[in-house]
Amino acid sequence: MKKTLKLICFILLVALAIIFGFIAYFFAVTGSVVLDEEKLKSNVNYPKIYYSNGNEIKNYNLFTYVTIDKIPTHFKNALIAIEDKRFYSHSGVDVRSVFRALKENAFSKSVKQGASTITQQLVKNTYLSGEKTINRKLKEIKLAYLLEQKLSKDEILEKYLNTVYFGENSYGIYSASQRFFAKEPKDLTVSESATLVACLKAPSTYSPFKNLQKSTERKNLILTEMNRQGFLSDQQLSTYKNEDIILNFKINYDNDNCLYKEVFGEIEDALYFENPYEIGDFTIETTLLEDLCNAIKKACEYDLKADFSVIVTEKNTASVIGYFSTANGLKRIPASTVKPFLIYAPAIEEDLICPATKILDEKTSFDGYSPSNYNDKYYGFVSVKDALKKSLNIPSIKIFNMLGAEKVKSYAKKMNVSYLNDDMSVALGNLTGGITLKQLNDAYSVFLNDGEFVKSSYLRQIKDENGNITRKQQVKKTKVFSDSTVFLINDVLKDCAKTGTASKLSSLPFSVCAKTGTNGNDNGNIDAYCVAYTPDYVVSVWIGNADGSFISNQISGGNYPTAIAKDVLSYLYPNGNANIFTQPKSVKEVEIDKYLYENDYTFYKNDSDEKNGIKFYFKSNFKINEKPKKEISPIVKDYKITCNNRDISFYIEVDKNVFYKIFNSDGVELFDSKKSKNFIFQALSDGEYEFYVQPYLIDDGQTVFGEKIKLPSVLVEGKKNILDTEWWTD
Repeated sequence: MKKTLKLICFILLVALAIIFGFIAYFFAVTGSVVLDEEKLKSNVNYPKIYYSNGNEIKNYNLFTYVTIDKIPTHFKNALIAIEDKRFYSHSGVDVRSVFRALKENAFSKSVKQGASTITQQLVKNTYLSGEKTINRKLKEIKLAYLLEQKLSKDEILEKYLNTVYFGENSYGIYSASQRFFAKEPKDLTVSESATLVACLKAPSTYSPFKNLQKSTERKNLILTEMNRQGFLSDQQLSTYKNEDIILNFKINYDNDNCLYKEVFGEIEDALYFENPYEIGDFTIETTLLEDLCNAIKKACEYDLKADFSVIVTEKNTASVIGYFSTANGLKRIPASTVKPFLIYAPAIEEDLICPATKILDEKTSFDGYSPSNYNDKYYGFVSVKDALKKSLNIPSIKIFNMLGAEKVKSYAKKMNVSYLNDDMSVALGNLTGGITLKQLNDAYSVFLNDGEFVKSSYLRQIKDENGNITRKQQVKKTKVFSDSTVFLINDVLKDCAKTGTASKLSSLPFSVCAKTGTNGNDNGNIDAYCVAYTPDYVVSVWIGNADGSFISNQISGGNYPTAIAKDVLSYLYPNGNANIFTQPKSVKEVEIDKYLYENDYTFYKNDSDEKNGIKFYFKSNFKINEKPKKEISPIVKDYKITCNNRDISFYIEVDKNVFYKIFNSDGVELFDSKKSKNFIFQALSDGEYEFYVQPYLIDDGQTVFGEKIKLPSVLVEGKKNILDTEWWTD
């Protein structure tokens, strides 16, 4: 019993020592911390962003302060339900949440749970850095307590909602409600409020513009929590979960606003500050060329009556040098533009096909999936080269099945392309979840960099408030394809720009590769693309309505997007001179026998003198067979032999290019049809004569003889002269 009491006393003493030690440490760290209400920002300090020439890219997102009475009650309830359930009962710190977080962190052996209340988050946003340290957390706790003594709960909520970052370059509830829904905060619905609150956990992850599925999942979680806490009835929960969210895509993109937002989005992803206010005093130098960006804007002159985006990247530095958009960063279905890098290049890389491979293009049902070609037109057996040039759907699906869904997805991952589905529609560019135009553009970098994928960037460097460089442009390369695969695809897409779906580029005075794509259905088109590139640049164009509605049926990948790409390329090459893709040693050009290729779908070298060849590029290790030697047996098709007096005439019928020789019974050659056309044998005396004929031809310089044939015997009985006849016998 005494031992037990001693142990208990020891444990109590240790616990008291820890508690007093912690209190002492707390006061030592926070002793100088005082509340300064001036630091509770009511305005937002955005970072300054510059073109490559040093001119500033303006930001036109204006900040507007909203008082608590203009914020809907259901918005406040959504925030409290998910972020701080005991907001109205704690004194700045939720002790229960703290212990829960300590437990979670102890089990995970990391600092995953922060247990921050709304008051603490406000303090963190306005007073402190975003680093996760014990000292910062202790200062945060003291400031939160002091703030609770100074301001009412509604005042704290008001300050918080006017300073918190919602993503999409939107600080504060007014900017967010305008950006996401084109509404005043007071007009937000319950579902819209939950959608905005969902963004607060991780703006770049839960933005409905970037990831609608994750945004919807978290929105529904928030609605469920509101129901559990009595803010919503069961009926309301069901109604709001099923309510469609209509985002506002028609934001004002005049001047530089689209550029600022796009660059700012990359800063979020690249640096991932827990507290976005930390970048307010930063300076961002970009790789964007101001004149090129202004030139791209001229696409507005086409009067498309639709949204559009254009991005231009430069090969050597993987820099984005040109950009303009009326609908930033949307994820859309890329349609046939994925075929070169997602289907054909992987299959060539895996040696499953080559550009000359013949594939049957016909209406086909794949386990109930029955896709169609454009205009429901089919071409029978076509080469891989023609199938890609014409963007035929059936061959693409057949190649997808050769590769397998997992293989295709593994290649996609190497090029920073992800999607949720594994069905055969992937072969036609139906990537569930969609990809951005920048992702599509970057995927084509493999065709400019000898098969290496390079993720492009807007950022040259970032400087903090003291002028120190915190980040420089970094170029990371991932090997995806061999240089031979790349050259073979480039050769096909060069033809696509000449005579294929992107033929509007054919009038350019230099060589260019291109691929178009159109996403639509029986009711009309939704997205139209053109990706065009040279050894120096990639130009990608998208046209569509940002809200996903139909565009004019007159717009498809091969017309307006290709025309805009042509305008941009003309600007990039004012003198009309562009580099060309050079043939690597790993590729050979071979002329194959056209007849055998088109009739037997086989690859044999064309070694005849006739114009019977067709040229294709192959990998150097691809075996092209020598043309097999024909079993040549020239024959005599017909013959006739006549005798007039002593003149014996021959008629011999043989095939074209077949000759024949005539021999006597002793084997002596009498005639060669190759040397002379006509032959008459003169019999010197009466009697029976025998002849032989043998056909032959010349093949590759060699004489090939057919069977020697014995002709019918000829009996010569010449007409006698009267002087040679006995007079008494006549």
